[in-house]
Amino acid sequence: MRILIDLDGTTADLYAGVEKLYGVKLYPWPESNLGKSWIPDLVPGVTAERFWDDAKGVDFWANLKPFPYAYELVNFCEKMVGLENVAFLTKTTLDPYCSAGKVMWIRKHFPRYSKQILTVCCSKAFCASHQSVLIDDDDDNIVEFEKAGGYGLLFPQPWNSAKKFDLEFVYQELRSYELYIPALTAHRTTTDGEPQ
Repeated sequence: MRILIDLDGTTADLYAGVEKLYGVKLYPWPESNLGKSWIPDLVPGVTAERFWDDAKGVDFWANLKPFPYAYELVNFCEKMVGLENVAFLTKTTLDPYCSAGKVMWIRKHFPRYSKQILTVCCSKAFCASHQSVLIDDDDDNIVEFEKAGGYGLLFPQPWNSAKKFDLEFVYQELRSYELYIPALTAHRTTTDGEPQ
C-alpha cells in the first residue's frame, strides 16, 4: 500500500502564499468563498494568466508555509505504511522553476522525503493503482484518481466540497482502508518505528 500526499492546499498553504503575493486576506475562509479554490475567483482583479505569471520561478513555491498539521499528517501516514510507502505527489506548471520550488519546499520541510517526490504536469491519475491512496484537497483530482483505479481521500478544506477542515476525518478514513486492503496491515508500525 502506498500513500501519495498532495502539496498545495493539503500540506503547503497555497492560500497564505496568495495572501502575501497580493496583499489580500483570505483567512478565516469567509462563507461566501466556501467551495471555491480557483485564485481568480478569490482575488478580485487577478486573472489566471496573471497568477501563473506572478507565481513563476522558484520563490513562490519554495517559500509556502506548511500547514500547522502537515508534520502530524505525514507522520501518521508513515506510521501506517512505512516511510518507503509514502511520497509527495504534486502537479506542476510548465514552468520548470515551479517543479524546482516544490522540490525545495519538500527538502526544507520534509528532508527525509527528498527522494520520494513525484511531480506531474499531467493528471495525478497517472499514478493511480489498486495499491495507492491519494490524499488531496482537489475534488477533481480525487475523482480522476478513483476512476483510474486508485483510492482517493478528499482532504477536507473550506475550499472543496467538504467546505470545512477536518483532520480527524482523514485519520478515520485512512484507518478504514485496513478493512478492505489487507496489505496495509503488514506495514503498520508503532510510534517508535517497531512493527506492531
